[in-house]
Amino acid sequence: MPAANNQQIRRNLQGLLDNRVMPLARLSLRQLEAFVTVADHHSFSAAGDRLGLTAQAVSQLVAELETTLGFRLFDRTTRRVSLSAAGRDYLPSAQTVLRHAQAAEKAADDVRNRAAGLVRIGAPLVLASTALPEAMPSARSNAILRACEPPCAACSGAERINDRDRPRAHSPVA
Repeated sequence: MPAANNQQIRRNLQGLLDNRVMPLARLSLRQLEAFVTVADHHSFSAAGDRLGLTAQAVSQLVAELETTLGFRLFDRTTRRVSLSAAGRDYLPSAQTVLRHAQAAEKAADDVRNRAAGLVRIGAPLVLASTALPEAMPSARSNAILRACEPPCAACSGAERINDRDRPRAHSPVA
C-alpha cells in the first residue's frame, strides 16, 4: 500500500509541475487581454500599440496563454495572424472573463468612491418633495438626504460651517 500512495503523490506533484492539476493558477487577465486584443486587431503590433506594450511582449503573453491552455490560439504567418479553430471557440469565453473582471473593477471603484454621510438642504416643501428626489438620487449612495423648511437652524450656513459634525434636532420634510 505505501508504494501505491507514493506513486499517487508523485503523479499529483508531476501534475502540478506540468500545470495539469490547476491550470487556472497560471492564467492571467493580462494574457486574456492580449489574446482578445490580438484577435480584434489581427496583429501583434497593433495589439501592442493598443495595450502599451511591444509586439514581442504581446506575443509572449499569448504564447504563455497557449502553453497554459494546451492549444494554439492563432495561426501565424510572416504577414498574417488569424484565429485558429480552437481560438475561435475560446474567444467568447475569454471576452466574458474580461467583461466580468471589468465589472468587478467598476464595482470596487463604486464601493471605494461611494458617498456617505448626511446632506441637509434647506428648501421649500414643494421643491423638497418634487425636484430634489429627482436631482439627487440618494438610493445610489450611502448619503442620507434631509430637506427642511427654511428657516431651519440645522440648515443655516453659519451652523453648517462651524458645527458640521454635530447632530442637530430639527423636523425633516423628506
